[in-house]
Amino acid sequence: MEQSDTCRRLQSRGSRSVVGKLLTLPEIRPEGLRVHLERLGPAGTIQFLQQYEPGRGDYTKQRHEWLDGLSVDQIVGDVERRRKAP
Repeated sequence: MEQSDTCRRLQSRGSRSVVGKLLTLPEIRPEGLRVHLERLGPAGTIQFLQQYEPGRGDYTKQRHEWLDGLSVDQIVGDVERRRKAP
């Protein structure tokens, strides 16, 4: 399997490669923090992490209000129409 240009560039800079490996949740967080610290520094990493917004409302209740009564075919048709729209 041939590597992408992005993967080759990252490896040429000495970055650890996780290409081809699906990381577990306990592995991905420290790896992500390490990369952010390398590229953005401590202040930039904190600024990035502070972008998280928890949201509001009850998504499960809203989802039922939106989707109850619709068939899978109706939902798929709506998605396809939206994809075709300019």
